[in-house]
Amino acid sequence: MSTTSRKFLPNDDTLPGFLCSCRALVAEDDRNMRELVVGLLEMDGFDVTQAKSGDEMIDVLQRESLSQRPSEAFDIIVTDLRMPGATGLEVLTRLRRTGCATPVIMMTAFPEESLRKEAEVLNSLVLAKPFSLQSLRYAVRFYTSVSPGFRSRQRTKS
Repeated sequence: MSTTSRKFLPNDDTLPGFLCSCRALVAEDDRNMRELVVGLLEMDGFDVTQAKSGDEMIDVLQRESLSQRPSEAFDIIVTDLRMPGATGLEVLTRLRRTGCATPVIMMTAFPEESLRKEAEVLNSLVLAKPFSLQSLRYAVRFYTSVSPGFRSRQRTKS
């Protein structure tokens, strides 16, 4: 983990780490928030890819879909709703149209009920900013535990 990520993480002994060999994509235009989320996921053993905008997130997803490592697809995507370029919701809609079932957690300071309903239809969770690190950790744990990629990697470790 980078030292810049570590300085944003509080010493939180209330929730033990969740160590897994999972891959995560974090898309957030606010550098401090992105570093906070990346730092938390890295502490829990995630290999994290970062994107600073919706357009960059699309580029990363396209690059990964063309990679020779389909078994290493992202186990979870954590994205901001409002970013330059495509919004998190626009990217989520595109993902679902292609049949991608990767769990998505959308972070937003604007958690309107209509957004929550739309995200629910697209099988996504909305976390209202500000949120606690425990809330994010619990959401990530839940969604990665039901992710097909996570389950198949856990079976191969046994």
